[in-house]
Amino acid sequence: MRDLLRHSSHRHRAAANPRLSGGRAIRLRKETTLPKLPVPDLESTLQKYLAQVEVVAPNCLPKTRSLVRAFLAGPGPKLQQRLLERRQKVPNWIMSLARLLRHNARASTLDTT
Repeated sequence: MRDLLRHSSHRHRAAANPRLSGGRAIRLRKETTLPKLPVPDLESTLQKYLAQVEVVAPNCLPKTRSLVRAFLAGPGPKLQQRLLERRQKVPNWIMSLARLLRHNARASTLDTT
């Protein structure tokens, strides 16, 4: 019975996943007709982040504010510029970044040395 359930759920996942069902090419064609996703402003994003930290972990707020200031004075603007450049090069900068992060996460779990 378990084997039957396992196989039927696999078929369901294949139908729902465009990469497994052959719909990837259609999705990519449609993706090129959509407007490019905006890259959120760095400072407003960090302000929203601080507002969430204040709600979730108010005792961490002073340290987080310090880290945000250091990020803005350090690598933040350069990383923001790289995101803006990436947006110009790829149709969907979020998905390409997500793929990269997924790949790195898998690689780190495989590396046991």
